[in-house]
Amino acid sequence: MNRIFTFVLALCTLVKAPDASAQLCNSAVRVDGINNDLAIGCPVIEAPYTLELWYCHDPDLPFKESEVFFPGLKLASADYLPLVLKNGVLSSPARGLEVPGSDLPGWHHAALVCDGTGTRLYFDGVAAEETGRAMAVLPTGINYADGVNADELFRGDLDEVRIWKAALDGRTIRKWMFRDIEPSHPEFDRLFAYYNFDDGLEEMCVNPMGTGHQAYHIRNGKIDAYAENGQAAYVVRNNNPLVRPYPESRQKLFNAVVVESEWDARQGSHDEQILKLRIRTRGNGKPLMLKSMKIEQKGSYVPDSIRIWDAGCRPDCKIPRLLAVASTSSGRIRLPEGLSLRPGINYILVTADIPSDAPLGYSVRMGVKSFRLGLFSHKPITTEETLSKRIIPANGDKMLGVLQWNIWHAGRHLGETGPDRVAELIKACGAEIVTMQEGYGSQEYIANRLGMNCQTCASNANLALLSLYPVEKIETSRTFNSNPGIVTLPDGHKVLVNDLWLMYAWKHCYTENPIDQGQNVEDWIAEDKELGEKDLRHILENDTKPYIGNIDDIILSGDFNSCSHLDWTDPSLHYGYGPVGFPISRLALAEGFIDCFREANPDERLRPEGTWAVIYGHLQNCRIDFTYHKGSSLRTVSSKIIRTAPQIDDVWPSDHAAVFTIFEKIRQK
Repeated sequence: MNRIFTFVLALCTLVKAPDASAQLCNSAVRVDGINNDLAIGCPVIEAPYTLELWYCHDPDLPFKESEVFFPGLKLASADYLPLVLKNGVLSSPARGLEVPGSDLPGWHHAALVCDGTGTRLYFDGVAAEETGRAMAVLPTGINYADGVNADELFRGDLDEVRIWKAALDGRTIRKWMFRDIEPSHPEFDRLFAYYNFDDGLEEMCVNPMGTGHQAYHIRNGKIDAYAENGQAAYVVRNNNPLVRPYPESRQKLFNAVVVESEWDARQGSHDEQILKLRIRTRGNGKPLMLKSMKIEQKGSYVPDSIRIWDAGCRPDCKIPRLLAVASTSSGRIRLPEGLSLRPGINYILVTADIPSDAPLGYSVRMGVKSFRLGLFSHKPITTEETLSKRIIPANGDKMLGVLQWNIWHAGRHLGETGPDRVAELIKACGAEIVTMQEGYGSQEYIANRLGMNCQTCASNANLALLSLYPVEKIETSRTFNSNPGIVTLPDGHKVLVNDLWLMYAWKHCYTENPIDQGQNVEDWIAEDKELGEKDLRHILENDTKPYIGNIDDIILSGDFNSCSHLDWTDPSLHYGYGPVGFPISRLALAEGFIDCFREANPDERLRPEGTWAVIYGHLQNCRIDFTYHKGSSLRTVSSKIIRTAPQIDDVWPSDHAAVFTIFEKIRQK
């Protein structure tokens, strides 16, 4: 074992910043080890990688037996407890590494480096121990109580959290541990996630390296979404004397990322969000000036003109400021007055009007080829994984929009703003009927905000059926699983809509850990037959078939907690498993129901996305939320999994994606 050299620091006296979101200062995040839930949702990361952070244990509290920094979901194939304090001693338990004598007060730096053949544990920049054991890692969050108990989480302050897809050497760690990351870092291009909390926290902390629909921004929630006491993690001023804050000099560009909208565009929509350019700067000195942007067309439909907006420093900006209006045939679009960039995050929004006669199904996509800051032109980071934004029908007498969404513990995992975000998303998609699960006390508030009727068996019940149109309740003996009602549409059509939740397989939970190899798919099938299929058979026999004579169509929509045999056909999309004959989806089809998503998107290889769990990087291909249809009056026009917020780059409020289906009324009364 190498001799350990440590920096013994004075105890920290930390004061909460009075308005952390309005300042850009050297900040840290305070976590209480009880109620905080900083979710990242990282995927499994194979070697090489490096995890590093600064930490300062709460000086007023004793060390606990175990305090975890990067807890993840339990997998056999990855280390979900890579960095732990064992009675204050820095450890990596699965690798048998620890740093004796590291149970010291004050600020300390920790790093875990795996190069694929071995692992090194660093304490205060010195390699303390090394082992020949190499493992993948799953850093699902920071102080995130899913794979561990809440009482096993770290208590104190954290800063400069960095996740690299590179094995940093000791010299690089020591050089950069005392300063903020800059593009001059030798492994900058392999920095996967970076959180220094200087931009504030509130509901989220932006990962400036994040691209695509999963940018791995921190979701700042509470472990107990219903707890009245305690609070989410918050930002404090960092008084770590060893870390040099970024100098108060002229601003410099950190990086820039293009984030496209995945939301479909309705015919006749105004200022449809197309993309955002996320620019991050460093330095509080003389600001950089954004002068122009070069927009490229990537879709099959090209709007006549676009608008460019200053959308502030948060993705949920409510009142952007118009910077320019330009023809789409323009080359470089100049901003007449320019834009002085703020320290930290800057969002530049591009919108367009979609005329009422725009061709259905055409894609609306744009990119940013370059942008000019002062005299210099820069090329942003782009990604091609985004689902195409397509043109869909406007709301109207001939269309019916149905949204299926499990909102996750009343939508409260983002605190008080969670239910409002749920309501805003429902409003943005224009759904006329919503089948909701895990309402748990938020459903009536959400319905009132939207001006919708709400059918639920109790104000704190699981299931809620929201509708703009009158609903005639159907009584059921299974109120936790079934919430049926007959919706009368404005044209007189009557549609039986049942809002469902089926029991999940838990003994062999394939929706939790499909990445683990060696599972027996026959166990999955048997347990689905025992649980979820039994629930569905009861619902069909008791809450559906007796009412067929009085209705025109049936919609079964909900969280089925089971996958579909229509999806698990290509083993390469499901960790080697497949084909799998999931029984619940087979039963639905045998009863004459149509899977609307697969009707609109029949090829799984082209549309493999899932609904569980949209916030976890390693669980993106389990589609367990469905809208099924049966009848002759409605026809599926489009069906799309919604997994990103309507405000581009904003945080997603649930662990489930939503499914939005548009029906056309093909038989008039």
